[in-house]
Amino acid sequence: MNKSRRVPQQGDRLEISERFFSEVLPTITNILELKTSLIILNEIGIQQRDDQFLSYSGVTKLEQLLLLETGENQTLVQLVDLTLKKLTQLGLIFSRLSEVGPADPEEIYFLDDLEGHTLSENLKFGIVSPNITVDNPKRGATIFDLYENVIGVIPGAQIAQELMEAEKTYPAEWLEDAFDEAVVQDVRRWAYIRAILASWSNEGRGNYDGKTGGRNSENRYQSGKYGKIVRSK
Repeated sequence: MNKSRRVPQQGDRLEISERFFSEVLPTITNILELKTSLIILNEIGIQQRDDQFLSYSGVTKLEQLLLLETGENQTLVQLVDLTLKKLTQLGLIFSRLSEVGPADPEEIYFLDDLEGHTLSENLKFGIVSPNITVDNPKRGATIFDLYENVIGVIPGAQIAQELMEAEKTYPAEWLEDAFDEAVVQDVRRWAYIRAILASWSNEGRGNYDGKTGGRNSENRYQSGKYGKIVRSK
């Protein structure tokens, strides 16, 4: 698995534009929006200092945001969209489209300051690489990508925490293979994948050869310990 970037420590300095306090802060209506704004601004600044970029998908995978409790009336995506729109409209950040690896063009974000505009121009003229990957070694979000590719949007802090714990517990190959198994069996549920990983850890991989087609039968889990999950899909 990719290495996680350094966790912010007590006493780390967070540089925020004066405009945040004069123009953004008066418009913020709740503590959740305030936390989201500060997390996004801080992360963009961290990336810029290393000549890196924060993409839209990268924002939605920030661990600090995934651990926020958004409540029933607002999803994380809605909160992110609202915050990015406000920060852009008030002139603290700006964005431009760029290719993100083999994927479709995606918005990437810069602080609306000299450093941000310089980095944007360097990107435009090819001085820095336009290739942005959501599995940047600083992010440590590979398991989040697996989840979203197989299951969908991460629903909240509890699942995010479980995913991070699984990433620390199991080898990268196991995680990839377990998600592959969910696709083959068409049981795209985290509970099912988690049960597979636990079984491999407790009882060994057995006759599973680590490849998507390497099971005794494509119905292997219909009657086994995962059968109830499979039959209830």
